[in-house]
Amino acid sequence: QIVTELLQAGHEIIAAKRNDQTFTSSFPEVKTLRCDFLKDTTVTAWLPRLEKVEAVINCVGILDHPLKKNVWKTHYETPRALYEAAAQQGVKRIIQISALGVSQVSVAYAQSKLALDKFLLNFSVPTIILRPSLVYGRGSYGGTTLFRGLAGLPGIVPLPGGGGQRFQPIHIEDLAKAVQQLLTVPLKENIILNATATERVTLKEVLIKLRAWLGFGKAKLITIPLSLIRIASWLGNFIPRSSMNATSYKMMMQDNVSTETETQRFYSYLDFAPRNFSQGVFSSPASVQDRWHARLVFLKPLLIFSLAFVFLYTALCNLFP
Repeated sequence: QIVTELLQAGHEIIAAKRNDQTFTSSFPEVKTLRCDFLKDTTVTAWLPRLEKVEAVINCVGILDHPLKKNVWKTHYETPRALYEAAAQQGVKRIIQISALGVSQVSVAYAQSKLALDKFLLNFSVPTIILRPSLVYGRGSYGGTTLFRGLAGLPGIVPLPGGGGQRFQPIHIEDLAKAVQQLLTVPLKENIILNATATERVTLKEVLIKLRAWLGFGKAKLITIPLSLIRIASWLGNFIPRSSMNATSYKMMMQDNVSTETETQRFYSYLDFAPRNFSQGVFSSPASVQDRWHARLVFLKPLLIFSLAFVFLYTALCNLFP
């Protein structure tokens, strides 16, 4: 989405991707280079890639990984090497996509993001650190996929812990537009901006509105005890690319909101007002694919476990006929 916004604004883009096949087919006019944040951890690896580059925008992030050192490589070691190389090459602007609430949660995702934020506040290159709350849009990934799955269950909407957790969601299109505008705003110092809309919504409200957007009928709201959510998140740690794991649980259980002052500070750098969730979620209609996706979110782990059981059962039958 950021690439789309930058192209529309007339920027020339170099997209650094770990796997560029899908990206290249979607953006044939964009130059790409192959990179791997688990391997490209040195300044020398980035220096030749940054020749004649005027700005660096870092959107890389992983919610969790079995090896915590890889989370730190992804969020701190490699980006730091990237930015130090950028300084040597005369890059004029850095935009770092962080996350709201990273100073409040003791997980590797948040701690590594926070460490890089602190490093950048005193960095020599003019830098803007963006900390979005819940990011949503037509597509979904990670936490928003989890919310769609909860909203799309037949007949019921489970509310983790009652659904009182608060968010200040920002639409992905508005976040991308903000990134584009922040490339050129004057800076007196490196800053952190909480990238949010003004509206605060609870998880319960998010799920109800997502269900309405999907076109599903009214459902019974059921409170799920946090003890069961913790068990489900622990099991999610063993499912590759699961949208529910221990890290997402800890991030979801805290309020993810900004102060009014910080929200207005973010707005002061823009020439538009990001849409509130009530506006943004209904800004485009849900498709058949959206509804299918929501219905099938929780079927995926069941299918994985079923296939694993079949393979193991077959192997045991062959071993012990």
